[in-house]
Amino acid sequence: MDFIKDKKNNDYYKDNPILFVGFAVPQYLMNEIIILEKRQPQIAAHKLQWNIINGIEENIGHGIDLLSSVPVSDFPNYPKIMFGLNYWSHRGDVQDFYIPFINLTILKHISRFISAFMMISFWLLRHKRHKNNLLIIIYGMHSPHVVAAILGRWLFGGKIFLIVPDLPEFMDNGINRNVLRKFIKPLDCAILRKTAKKMNGLITLTKHIANDLAAQTVPYLVVEGAVSIDMLESGSHQVNNLSINATDKGERIIFYAGGLSSEYGVKILLDAFSLLPCHNYRLWLCGSGKMESAVKNAAMRDHRIIYWGVKTNSEVIQLEKHSTILINPRPSNNEFTKYSFPSKLLEFMASGRPVITTPLKGIPDDYESYVNILEDQSPAGLARLIENLFNRTDDELSNFGERAKQFVISQKNYHKQGLRIVEFIKCNS
Repeated sequence: MDFIKDKKNNDYYKDNPILFVGFAVPQYLMNEIIILEKRQPQIAAHKLQWNIINGIEENIGHGIDLLSSVPVSDFPNYPKIMFGLNYWSHRGDVQDFYIPFINLTILKHISRFISAFMMISFWLLRHKRHKNNLLIIIYGMHSPHVVAAILGRWLFGGKIFLIVPDLPEFMDNGINRNVLRKFIKPLDCAILRKTAKKMNGLITLTKHIANDLAAQTVPYLVVEGAVSIDMLESGSHQVNNLSINATDKGERIIFYAGGLSSEYGVKILLDAFSLLPCHNYRLWLCGSGKMESAVKNAAMRDHRIIYWGVKTNSEVIQLEKHSTILINPRPSNNEFTKYSFPSKLLEFMASGRPVITTPLKGIPDDYESYVNILEDQSPAGLARLIENLFNRTDDELSNFGERAKQFVISQKNYHKQGLRIVEFIKCNS
């Protein structure tokens, strides 16, 4: 898809060096992390960061420098302790670096802060002739990155914009914390909440995040997500090493991809499927998490259930296109749901298949016409909704899915979302 460059943005940003501080790494490294990571890898964050980076770069007409911490769990959940300083480049006109750190509890935060502060300061000094136009964009409320950037700005100038995908209280919620972690977490949250008020602007996934953090004192923009058209098209081609048997006529497939935990609605999904006795129904699941064993056991008991394991993004897209309906069953009664937007929802909608989702408060109102809302979030309620959809004709299902696809492609592509971000930054710099 070709886009027309915005010359006004190009002119404004040509003298504005930009540093993106976060967890963006090349796809080959992310594939390695997915294989070695014992906890749930940060796949959704990886895709969102790159869509934001690509969207910004397309709209300003040049590259932005990346300073990245490799997104891994503490040792031994990821089998590597030392991460050194390394240079790489995601395009020809930029300089990207990995932040060195020690991958041990607490030491990870300390070493990342020291490294990030030194590297951000060096970047600011290197571009000191642009002192009034220096821009730092931070992805995520990760205190080592955020505090390092604030100190660097205090010493050398610049402006900071913070992308907030989650409130700090709800980050790492599924991790079993030791006594030290439980003591440090409230302090970390307090620091992050104070630093949010010191930003030049916030870019949040939901309006509830902005209202909770600093809506009265800091300008904000809600960008719930972004999709890559190129990525979606890549899923149209056959993927090596993924064998999908031709389905029998009349077979109906429900597909779920994401974290395998009760917090994400996987138990409700399994229970609902057990209430659907039709032999032509299928349930496909991808991902990892606390309920992986339960999913495998369910697949052993019911031959209609297939657990695909952890798959690459292209493989997931291929499975989506072979499915009848896609589902996001995350319960909406949990407090944290109003502070999150399920990134998988955009990708599901863009597949062209009908989507079921719970009425999460973090989903903007303009999505309601393009998804099937699960009001009764019990297993019986979900089973009824699935049955109702499966009773529709193939043409009805395809037409509904195509409307959702066109909405996402036209309104939520990374170029359009990137344009909103660069205009917001320009207005608040």
